[in-house]
Amino acid sequence: MEVQIVNHRATTVWIGASCLEQLTVDGHTDGFLFVGTCDDVILKHTGSVGDCMSYSWVPILPGATYTTGWSGLDRRVVTLPDECYPPNLHIGCVQSSAVAPGPKTLTVELYATAGFEQPFQVSQQFVFGTDSTVKVDVQ
Repeated sequence: MEVQIVNHRATTVWIGASCLEQLTVDGHTDGFLFVGTCDDVILKHTGSVGDCMSYSWVPILPGATYTTGWSGLDRRVVTLPDECYPPNLHIGCVQSSAVAPGPKTLTVELYATAGFEQPFQVSQQFVFGTDSTVKVDVQ
């Protein structure tokens, strides 16, 4: 599903790029920092914990639109049985499941500056399974 974030402010706002992008739907995130998928653990015997070690920020200039997406998956950190992990590595992993169609609320975390300073959230309601695009207006 396409997500369009439109900056109606007179100043630039920032969103974290790559794995720092902060989108939640009904309180569930679309990804987690520093945690690999359960498939990584079971199939590849890795934790994939270092994928998000560098931070970057994308400016959304006044009047500009930033387009990203939402997978339609609910991702939760779970703990697998010990035998699923490689030796000396026992971390949580991300397990994905499809989100049921219906009314949802998408929330985007943005920043007034590049970095973790001055965060704020903007939310938009939509109907998953009906709407193909969610437009989030930043006022």
